[in-house]
Amino acid sequence: MSLDSRRSCHPCEWFDPAAIPTGRLAKQWQAAKPFPHVVLDDLLTSDGFHRLRAAVSQEPHYSNIGPLYEMMGSADQPEQPAIQEFNAFLSGPAVCEMIARITGESPSEAHVRSFVYLPGHYLLPHTDDDPVHRRCVAIIGYLSDEGACTGGELQLYECIFEEDQVEQTRAAVSVRPRPNRFVLMEVSKASLHRVMEIEQGARVSVAGWFYL
Repeated sequence: MSLDSRRSCHPCEWFDPAAIPTGRLAKQWQAAKPFPHVVLDDLLTSDGFHRLRAAVSQEPHYSNIGPLYEMMGSADQPEQPAIQEFNAFLSGPAVCEMIARITGESPSEAHVRSFVYLPGHYLLPHTDDDPVHRRCVAIIGYLSDEGACTGGELQLYECIFEEDQVEQTRAAVSVRPRPNRFVLMEVSKASLHRVMEIEQGARVSVAGWFYL
């Protein structure tokens, strides 16, 4: 869903939560397969998008390698003031209420950091389910130019459970990175997803979670 025609009356703001069509998005969230999610195109104002992208381009990124992933990531607490301000904005009551209206969850705060995926980088299938940290909704926002990378799609999987164990999975939805596209996803045992390997170029994003 494109929100390009909707802009905050205050250009310096990231976006106006009151202008987001939460009722329509809540229906999309509930109906989405293989698990609840929504795609928001052109979410940020033009000024907000370019400010955030400029900040991420100046943010130090470090090698992140583990059993399921390889990419470059900022520190958990980013250095650039604009990224810090964006985190504070997402954690504010207006955005948390917007998320509650769309998802039915009631987050109290959010936190994102920035990531750069280069050729050969990937994130294997996993869920973000983490009862200890009380994550409820994942958020991803793409900052790269149109066509800046080949690969890097967000793949969502359908999970078939048997006695609370995943027995089968099937790739069901693929979300292509494009500038100023944001994705909200439910965090649960069934929210299996991955980032496809980058073939060419760079995939630049901010990503994190809303927390209960």
